[in-house]
Amino acid sequence: MLVNQLDVIQIADSRSGASASILPGRGFICDSLNLMHNQKSVEILWAPENYRDRSARATSGGIPILFPYPGRLPSTDVIYQGREYKLEGKDKLGRPIHGLVHERPWRVTEQSDDRVTGEFILSQDSPEARLQWPCDFRLEATWAITGGLLHFTMKVDAYGDMPAAFGLHPYFRMPLGSGDNEQMRIDLSAHKWQPLLNLLPNGPPCFVKECSSTAIANFPGSVPLGTAEYDDVFTDLTFVNGWSTAKLIDPDAGLAVSVQCDEIFSSCVLFTPPHRKSICIEPYSCIPGHAEFPESVGWKHLHKGQSLTGRMIISLGET
Repeated sequence: MLVNQLDVIQIADSRSGASASILPGRGFICDSLNLMHNQKSVEILWAPENYRDRSARATSGGIPILFPYPGRLPSTDVIYQGREYKLEGKDKLGRPIHGLVHERPWRVTEQSDDRVTGEFILSQDSPEARLQWPCDFRLEATWAITGGLLHFTMKVDAYGDMPAAFGLHPYFRMPLGSGDNEQMRIDLSAHKWQPLLNLLPNGPPCFVKECSSTAIANFPGSVPLGTAEYDDVFTDLTFVNGWSTAKLIDPDAGLAVSVQCDEIFSSCVLFTPPHRKSICIEPYSCIPGHAEFPESVGWKHLHKGQSLTGRMIISLGET
């Protein structure tokens, strides 16, 4: 392999033919997912052509793992339990974004044909960032292909007192077949939408039906993508038997990608990249952008020895 390229781990389900590739050297990201339909392999994810080059931006494709905070924080100065911590400003306005683990190498702890588990300990794997967060932590994640589905589990163990929130940033390919992007639809079971100002919360969430934009007001349910541009936070999701479901629907191909998440993921961000080759359906365990980590928007406050777990399943089916 070329020196400037990242190592790739392949996992596969021999019965269905589904497969995925994982980049342990870049945040343990899944950057390719092929699921089967009518005995044909369909690439579900999108990533730029140079994504496996070390110089590529981690959050430009695949499924980045976001922790200990997804989305933005309003300032690089974080105060928790009376102590101040200094984060790096990474977005266009110099604010912290997407946590501490998505760009950094992880260690592989278990691997088999159909699954791989990785581990990230802040003080061990990124000692220069240890003082950017209130305490050390251990984050473990597993990608598995079973029954033709992609299963993902993440768990954090706190080594002290800390705020914690999970996030995932999947880029789903558009179109899934050879049709027209503008015919595609998004099905989201969200009842509330978070108003934003400069991509930070601006007031409390409001009911989607109160929004003047039909691209938002028509949720929950199936909404045509058309030329809509999203960078929006949704919450008050519907859970059935402990799972919420969002779908990307390609009517021309007769295919739909389903994203199921457990109840820790209480919010969802929709984002349409400017290139329009993909759409991001991002499960978050909080509404991002709050400075004081309020439990009311999903933040968890862990003590030493406590853990937090989240699960996601991605599948491909017919419309």
